[in-house]
Amino acid sequence: MRKIWQIMGILAFWISWPALWVYLQRGERTRLLLVCNGEFLVLRSWLRSGRRWNLPGGGLHNHEKPAEGLIREVMEETGITLTKQQITHMYKGEYKESGLRFAYDCYVCELPRKPLVTPQKGEITDYAWQPVNAPALTLSHDVQTALSWWLSKG
Repeated sequence: MRKIWQIMGILAFWISWPALWVYLQRGERTRLLLVCNGEFLVLRSWLRSGRRWNLPGGGLHNHEKPAEGLIREVMEETGITLTKQQITHMYKGEYKESGLRFAYDCYVCELPRKPLVTPQKGEITDYAWQPVNAPALTLSHDVQTALSWWLSKG
């Protein structure tokens, strides 16, 4: 069943690509590098261009501050509740993949133990905790950038 969702997601991505291109050109987005005990959380959405894994996060609502939007998006996608005090802004980045481009604010959160992850039904098809020093999955460029940035500062 998961394979069917993966194929449908890839087809839906390419069919909706023109609308995504227009939609993502406006507005701000966020990403979170969630680190716990030497591992970090990655997600896979059903709507995607390929096999790459991404960080939690998403688009901001009108007049929403990036930190507030990030906390909301992480809660929606993973069921994890965070506070502004737990997150630290790392950098402003630019996502460039599959012909899509958008700017995003990237944050980091380090937790002492892994929280319970409850993937959002209808959007998130899978999640994984990956070792910080040797991830085994195919990661999107923004995940690689966030991880490199965080490792260089630590």
